[in-house]
Amino acid sequence: MRDNMSRLEDLEAFIHIAESGSLTRAATRLNRSLQAVSRSLTSLEVDVGLQLVHRTTRHSALSEAGQAFYRRVKPAVLEIREAQLEAAGRRTGPSGILRVGAPMLFGPDFLVPIDRVPSGGVGPEV
Repeated sequence: MRDNMSRLEDLEAFIHIAESGSLTRAATRLNRSLQAVSRSLTSLEVDVGLQLVHRTTRHSALSEAGQAFYRRVKPAVLEIREAQLEAAGRRTGPSGILRVGAPMLFGPDFLVPIDRVPSGGVGPEV
C-alpha cells in the first residue's frame, strides 16, 4: 500500500503527462527519471482501475476517462500543494507578539517612529 505523499506524486506526474503529452517531458519538468514517472502513472492507473493515458513510443494522450479524471484532479492537487505551502510558511515564520526590553533612550530612536513618541518620550501614544 502506498502512502499519501506517493499518491500525491503519482497525481502530479499524471497532471504533467496530461499537460505535456509526453512521459519524457513530464519527467524533465518534475526532475524525476522517466522510469519513476512511468511507475507513478502505472500505479495511479492500477489504483483508479482504468487506463488514463494511451501511450506510444513517441506520444502520450489522455483516454476519455483520463480527460475527465484530469479535469477533476488538477484543481484538487493545486489546492493541496497551496495548503502545504501555507502550513509550512506558518510553521517556519515567526508569529505572535514580540516583546523587546530596551533602555528608555533606545526606544524612541530605534523602536518607535519619531512622530509617534509622546511629548514625554516614554513610548508610543495609544
